[in-house]
Amino acid sequence: MAEPLALVGVPLDLHPAAVGVRLSPLPGRNLAVLGPLRREAVGALQAAVVSIAGQAAPGGVQVDIVAVTAETTQAADVLAERVRAFGQPAQVHPPAALRRVLRETSDEVRMREESSLAVATGEPVSGDRLPGDRAAGGPMRLLVLFAADAGRAVLEAKEQPARRSGLDDLRFVTRRGPGQRVHLLGWWRGPGRLLDDLGPMHRDDVGAWVAVGVPAGDLFSLAGNRSVTAGTSPNRAVLFDRHGHAEARTIVPFSPLRGQPGASGSLGGQRRSDHVFSAPGVRGDTAGIRPVDHWKGLPG
Repeated sequence: MAEPLALVGVPLDLHPAAVGVRLSPLPGRNLAVLGPLRREAVGALQAAVVSIAGQAAPGGVQVDIVAVTAETTQAADVLAERVRAFGQPAQVHPPAALRRVLRETSDEVRMREESSLAVATGEPVSGDRLPGDRAAGGPMRLLVLFAADAGRAVLEAKEQPARRSGLDDLRFVTRRGPGQRVHLLGWWRGPGRLLDDLGPMHRDDVGAWVAVGVPAGDLFSLAGNRSVTAGTSPNRAVLFDRHGHAEARTIVPFSPLRGQPGASGSLGGQRRSDHVFSAPGVRGDTAGIRPVDHWKGLPG
């Protein structure tokens, strides 16, 4: 799977049928969803993850999902169900596991770096390193955080004896993860909360974002100190990708996946064949991802 496209919504002119962010193995290729509009935020985040899962061969993507608040657990469970339907391993972690999952993800990035270096230099791979085939061509790993800002107090605490905090691991993953095919996709309920978690030296490490319900003035610094004129009203979002688009653009975000986990072949009565559009490279369909319910102009 080469540079999958994380689909998040539909452009107002419907050309192309869906838009998103390329997750290439380059610095900054992480995705943040920002803002207080829960429906739009959850829908965009779920769509990004499911669309990536659909572009990979079975087993080509490993997904760890942390529902940082109890209120996001159902959205996380439904997302995991849909990812597994594409043959990708997916695990949902409770709020208390946030620190552990970040630590494990950070450790894997380090091991992938060491293994890649060992392979490149012809050194033997030690037991605590990943095998060369996994380091270089193993599954892409996605760390997905719902309501990530709710875990700030936990992430600030430093663990002994290394005095390493969860924020340290978060920043390491966003800075070094994409080069090892480890990407962060998360929802923060305000842009200031994301910037606080990243710190002043790491703000460029999340190179793409979708804003929902955020005033344009609050997006100025995230857009490279450029004015954002696109709107963020309900059922609308602003997509910005500093590597893919010169300007922010207004989109219609996908609505959340519907239904309860455990349903056989469907979620909320939607058949897997009941899709709105097909995207190049996505196997089968977009797994029932739909734009907001009142949007009637989509093809198919």
